[in-house]
Amino acid sequence: MIEEQIDFDKAVQAVIKWVRKNSNWGETLLIVTGDHETGYLNGPGSDPTWEPIVNNGKAILPGMAWYSGNHTNSLIPFFSIGFNAQSFKQYANLIDPVRGAYMDNTNIAQVIFQLLESQ
Repeated sequence: MIEEQIDFDKAVQAVIKWVRKNSNWGETLLIVTGDHETGYLNGPGSDPTWEPIVNNGKAILPGMAWYSGNHTNSLIPFFSIGFNAQSFKQYANLIDPVRGAYMDNTNIAQVIFQLLESQ
């Protein structure tokens, strides 16, 4: 899992480097998210209450446990940078008591279609 995350981070950095060299953020929109969460990854002892993942320090795996082998309804991160990235903020009108404002994932496509139609 750690190696895949490192490779994913390198892929995002490669896109950012490419945009800076070959394009610009005024004409490029980068979105980083996923379509769902899987596994209910949380801290150890999270059943029936959810405990935070434990930071065990640098170069030591965190204290964690998987609580599902399937897709879940947990929130996932959403990041955007560049051309009209701020357009997504208006859709972050739902509130999670822990993570704060978030948007329904179907709004991502709505914003992208609106941006394409405005071109």
